[in-house]
Amino acid sequence: MADVLISSLVSSIMRSMNTLALKEFGIAWGLETELNKLESTLSTIQAVLQDAQEKQWNSEAVRNWLRKLKDVAYDADEVVDEFATEALMRKVEREKGATSQVSSFFSLRNGLIFRMKMAHKLKNVRDRLDANSRERSEFHLREGVINMEVFDVEKRQTSSLVNESEIYGRDEEKEKIIEVLLTNVSNQDNLAIYAVWGYGGLGKNNTCTVSLQ
Repeated sequence: MADVLISSLVSSIMRSMNTLALKEFGIAWGLETELNKLESTLSTIQAVLQDAQEKQWNSEAVRNWLRKLKDVAYDADEVVDEFATEALMRKVEREKGATSQVSSFFSLRNGLIFRMKMAHKLKNVRDRLDANSRERSEFHLREGVINMEVFDVEKRQTSSLVNESEIYGRDEEKEKIIEVLLTNVSNQDNLAIYAVWGYGGLGKNNTCTVSLQ
């Protein structure tokens, strides 16, 4: 069902947004407010998804609302994934002790342009989610307990570390990531950047984070 997929996707986005690396990066780049607003909107939408599940069977309007929400949620996942990837790269560079050339590359690599681009993307996706969130009032959706996953404030992830025991069926992927990274570990003259592709909610960020721990 569409809403179950959306609930899982929104949960994945919020997990990514609550990593320490991303939060620190957001503060450093002056995007903390925009990220907090996006998280607040996602929480508001997540709270009514269970009721939307029940009402979609008798309402074409609710089904359309869920379809539009799914499209925006995928875009939000891509934006947060891009932001989280940048944050993780900078964290690894800082903690692993990169060469001066790599450090210079990070400090000068279109920093202002990246910040402006991400600020625009975050605002755009948040505006679309806000519009979707406002539409929910037309359907009188009630807030309730989400049977997929509830985000308790006290249990939110506040560390960039991931519990490996919670990552299942990704051993082969982790080995491939490590193999690719080690292939170029001796090459200090160039910085290699790798993209990990996949649908939202598959655990791309968590798998990469575990591989680097």
